[in-house]
Amino acid sequence: QDEAYKHYKEQFGDSPLASSLTPDQLQESYRIKLKDPEKYQVIATAFDGRDGVQSVQDQKGILDNLFGLLEGVNLAALSLMALMLVVALMLIVNTVRVSAFSRRRETGIMRLVGASGFYIQAPFIMEAAVAGLIGGGVACGFLVIAKYFIIDHGLALSEKLNLINFIGWDAVLTKLPLILAISLLIPSLAAFFTLRKYQRV
Repeated sequence: QDEAYKHYKEQFGDSPLASSLTPDQLQESYRIKLKDPEKYQVIATAFDGRDGVQSVQDQKGILDNLFGLLEGVNLAALSLMALMLVVALMLIVNTVRVSAFSRRRETGIMRLVGASGFYIQAPFIMEAAVAGLIGGGVACGFLVIAKYFIIDHGLALSEKLNLINFIGWDAVLTKLPLILAISLLIPSLAAFFTLRKYQRV
């Protein structure tokens, strides 16, 4: 009963009833947490209908609809991300081609004086890399702002969403270097291969 009271205070400590409740008013209970939640059926089969067991409740069944919705949202987000990546690559390729074409006279002069192909391509690659890095910095800024204002000072404070464990700052901050690295690497590679394929530089 004391342990049941402790769990009750952890879950419903803000309830007005919690201050007037005593341990002897709670029923004795036994809680287990499976190492492998997928094997819950073994426990359900073993204890369902036994003496002293009122019911065996599988919370996964209750949350199946929610998990299905979240999985659909996750799939939609991944599809949107892939689409935006393709659009971004097409935009980078087109921008690099236009930039190289508009400077064909300068690159021709550099070829005549004996500059290597990579030396000629380097300014275009650096230009794409810097533009991508700026875009990555803007994305990181929006991510931090969304975490602070929308999650920490919005959704997390809602009583209707108190069962959802929102992402913490550790998850956000560990992704920022990855975003910057990708925003630097992808435009650089796209510019490099575009120049090799479409421009004689």
